[in-house]
Amino acid sequence: MLRRLKRAPLHCVLLWVMLVLMTPFLIGFSTPKRILIKYDGKEKEISTTFTAARAILEEAKIKLNKGDVWEFEEGHKELKDGCVLHVVRAHSFQVVYKGQTTKYRSTKKTVAEALKSFGVRHKGDRIYPHGHTKLKEGMTIYVLDKKEHMHLEDAEAELVTTYIDDKRLAAGAEVVEKHGKPAKFKIVTKMVKQPDGSHKAIEVGRVELEPGENRVVRRGVAKSVKTSRGYQRYAKKLICEATAYYEPGGLTASGTRTRYGAIATDPRFIPLGTKMYIPGYGFAVAEDTGGAIKGHVIDLYLNSEAECIQWGRRNVEVYILED
Repeated sequence: MLRRLKRAPLHCVLLWVMLVLMTPFLIGFSTPKRILIKYDGKEKEISTTFTAARAILEEAKIKLNKGDVWEFEEGHKELKDGCVLHVVRAHSFQVVYKGQTTKYRSTKKTVAEALKSFGVRHKGDRIYPHGHTKLKEGMTIYVLDKKEHMHLEDAEAELVTTYIDDKRLAAGAEVVEKHGKPAKFKIVTKMVKQPDGSHKAIEVGRVELEPGENRVVRRGVAKSVKTSRGYQRYAKKLICEATAYYEPGGLTASGTRTRYGAIATDPRFIPLGTKMYIPGYGFAVAEDTGGAIKGHVIDLYLNSEAECIQWGRRNVEVYILED
């Protein structure tokens, strides 16, 4: 081999050497590079021999959708070891002009930049949202023609109330914890001139001027009964058979004077001293007993024999109040 090279012309030898040195590049060989790819809030580092960004992304199984682009991180200008690629996703938006709706995808930052990139001409004050508005996914952009103009009106949203169930409060009771405030916004309406000279109003958007805060109300869910003194919490509810008696100046089993509100109970079921509320009668305390008062039977003190006769014998709800 060496003898043959010695006999060969010098230019042939040089050509052969160049081919040997360039062979790795001609067959696609290169030194692997570490590339960091940032996309969709994620990061992926790969080692690659590819020299084209799209090929690198395909190798990393990162799909570019229509309108998506890639760019170098600041400070990097070429695909080399240690560089960072950013995948920038395009936003889908639509443009409404002269009754026609056209859909687009763009990675531009603002409405004006996006419209310009697609050759959509407009005057700065005849688009909504305004040109400096940040382009967002799903946005609808209105481009006005000569027969249209915008109407702006300030408005307030309805105040929203959030309820919090509170077992410490009697059922039905409400306590305002936070008064809140309604959101303020601007209603944007497109006024379209009709053939008869009138204008048709079409709402195209709402711009929030001031965020609102929900009104917060604590709502009582404790067991309670509505009384003349407001809601009263109770520990237990009973259904009892109620009779009535009248004995002015008498003494109860507790040693107190007989009076309205001092009633007789069976201590095995309602102990003496128990406070209760009876709809149709009122507040009462178990202070007396009786030979005929057995089980869920109670005897209510009334202010006259006539009232006792009128009361008769009936079933009543008895709410044993909490201490």
